[in-house]
Amino acid sequence: MNLKNFVKLSSRFGQLLFKFSYLMTIGIFLLDVIFYAGFVKNHFVLTPLNFLGLGLIFHVMMIYFTKQRLHTSFVAFNLYYFAPLILFFGGLAYYLEEYGLLFPNYFFTNFKIHYVSLLWMAAPAITFGLIHATLGFWKLHWRQLFFLLMFILILAAGSWHTIEKVEYKKFVAEDGVVEYLTAILYMICGIFALLLSKKRAFFLQNWPRKIFVVGCTLAAVAFFLVAGEEISWGQRLLGLETPAVIADQNRQGEINLHNSEALWPFVYSAYAVIGIYGIGMWLVNWLTEDFLFQEKKYQIWRRIVVPGGHLFLNFGLIALYVWLRRNHGPWKYSAWEEISELFLVLGIAVHLIELYITFPRKSGRLIA
Repeated sequence: MNLKNFVKLSSRFGQLLFKFSYLMTIGIFLLDVIFYAGFVKNHFVLTPLNFLGLGLIFHVMMIYFTKQRLHTSFVAFNLYYFAPLILFFGGLAYYLEEYGLLFPNYFFTNFKIHYVSLLWMAAPAITFGLIHATLGFWKLHWRQLFFLLMFILILAAGSWHTIEKVEYKKFVAEDGVVEYLTAILYMICGIFALLLSKKRAFFLQNWPRKIFVVGCTLAAVAFFLVAGEEISWGQRLLGLETPAVIADQNRQGEINLHNSEALWPFVYSAYAVIGIYGIGMWLVNWLTEDFLFQEKKYQIWRRIVVPGGHLFLNFGLIALYVWLRRNHGPWKYSAWEEISELFLVLGIAVHLIELYITFPRKSGRLIA
């Protein structure tokens, strides 16, 4: 056997190992779906997630040493079809049983399927799909992948809140992980707003340049202020006491403005406006892009002020939360408040970062 044939055979063998280990991992998750949650651990010591971790390590090592990956069709199938379908049907089964539309264990009784274990089958589809995605695939499909990720995270948050309410509440509680992530993302938004203002040379005319710089600067100041407000200006980190004059006027007894009696009623109105703006402007832009403001100078402003469709869920979730809050009371959906704020600022951050990357320093065309 010559070297060329040996390399070709090794390549085919490597592809076979990739596919076989992937199917074995899916099969392991399927055992818990068919029999019962915990079947794999009881019979094979390790959990399906442990086997998934081993499979991922094997694939990463194979990719590193052989420089091979599974085809982009494999990536697309797992990320765009397999994982969403699993999450959809698992979530639908969960909803129908838990909310009384079907009797408990309906799907197991009739189809021998445990829907909670079925939801976990999305894990190998997503992770194997991601590690086999090439840089070229990411460049072409990152917006679709981002939208899909937001969809998955929303479903995961909803499932976690329903199944493990205590742990979920700790996650979204005051001074919890979500609150600090939100503050950090607002800081990132402020930094990128300032960085964007440095690209003012892209505008040839003086007045658009000034509007752009002033807008970026004001946005940066607003983001930094909101970041400080989110963590009460480090009050709990520094162990500061709230002055009595502030505590009397603050709903949470903290050193911030947005929880004061004067401003608090307007906070949710602002969230509603921002959420509706994010999804509404995208729709308006889509409807009018073929016949209104088609000159290059207007296209630039469209790109700046209109969030992309891949951010629809980020803006839509906060709008939905405010609507539910106003129609069903402030407490019924309170567990979604911090999460919806986090998704909102994440969407804003992605929009600003995308602008910064695609905006050249000098006059020219925006990068797609």
